[in-house]
Amino acid sequence: MNVGRYLPKGLQAIWRAKLRAAYRQNKYEVAVRSLEKLAAELHSINPSAEASLKEGLEETLSLHRLGLYAELGKDTIF
Repeated sequence: MNVGRYLPKGLQAIWRAKLRAAYRQNKYEVAVRSLEKLAAELHSINPSAEASLKEGLEETLSLHRLGLYAELGKDTIF
């Protein structure tokens, strides 16, 4: 997943922060909902960025799904 490469330079830092906040949710369900909302926002900005986010979504949430993100994942994403 490389959402940023599909976005203009001026939006990359903003979206990096949005994605970081979504991934830092401890609960899987909350993280999924947050990322799905971001994907919907990305659709109007760049459908390729949206597709990139959706493509690796489940794989990037493995620690969340296992309930281990709070313990192991804080420093691994972004």
